[in-house]
Amino acid sequence: MKKIFFILLIFNILQSTAQTNVVHISTVTLPQNYISYFLPQTEILVEVSVKHTIQRPGRFANYAKRLLALNNVITSKSEKYELEKININYNVIPDTLKNFAVEINPKSTAYNLYLSENRIIKGVNASNGSSKDAPLKITEKVVEENIDTTILFNYSVLSEDALMAISDAKMAEMAAKQIFKIRESRMEILSGESETEYKGDALQLVISELGRIEKELIALFEGKSITFIETKIFRFIPKSEVKNEIIFRFSPLLGIVEKDDLAGRAISMSVLPQYIDNQNNTEKTVKKFGIYYNVSLNAQITIFDGNRQLAENNFLIPQFGTLKFLPAELFNNKTTQVLFTEFGDVEVVISR
Repeated sequence: MKKIFFILLIFNILQSTAQTNVVHISTVTLPQNYISYFLPQTEILVEVSVKHTIQRPGRFANYAKRLLALNNVITSKSEKYELEKININYNVIPDTLKNFAVEINPKSTAYNLYLSENRIIKGVNASNGSSKDAPLKITEKVVEENIDTTILFNYSVLSEDALMAISDAKMAEMAAKQIFKIRESRMEILSGESETEYKGDALQLVISELGRIEKELIALFEGKSITFIETKIFRFIPKSEVKNEIIFRFSPLLGIVEKDDLAGRAISMSVLPQYIDNQNNTEKTVKKFGIYYNVSLNAQITIFDGNRQLAENNFLIPQFGTLKFLPAELFNNKTTQVLFTEFGDVEVVISR
């Protein structure tokens, strides 16, 4: 009788300690009924903003100095690029190498998972995930504004005599006279010496139209340029320390070019963890695992243009840290609640 009681006692103990079963997907036979989850990893986002300027010379550029005393004149067709700004940020995405299955067992709370839309674990036996809000990050797409880069000159503002001129020199001379005449007319209107009297909106309309015509005429001498911002995002999922890895090259004449294009100078990135945890993984010594979680490392991410630092940021990189698990027995308690940070680290464990 004592022997039977002892066997039942051992069976009950084994049963109570075996209620939580979590396995690494693809490495062992999966339970018949389970819920799967991913641990997160950090994807680095480098957002590069480039100022792109396009310049086109006016038809009368050679006469700008002599006729209008203009000095800052565009004399040739050109395009130039300048690095405007670099931002370093991150996204949290599923780590496909850390995919786990939790056996559904009513005697355990472990299978009662709270997951994100992409099945990253956020909590166990809890109605919400991490209590800390994630910082604002770059969205999946950068919405680019449709910019018309065409530069056109308006010859319709030239007088009829100028349009009929037989040479550019003569046409430029008549265009210059037209500019001076516009300035004279505007001064007469503003001083009240004009033969025609303008009031209210009519006055503003006439002044505005004279200004528009003058601007278009001056552009024929001075040239035109447009400047706009182009944005490109580079994405990286570092698996180990990175030192001075080229992410792209930059040319003032071509803008962002491929990292193997020697027409541009190298823009490089370093991703340096602040310390290394050399502890052995406990998977090797324990047979029954609870919920797996990350112990993340903080890393410094820096962008360089040669020796000149362009940008820097610091955030957690789970894949640089270690993989650990909460004890399986913890989830045999129905009151156990666990919250995880966005990086998969344990934030709060509540067990009454």
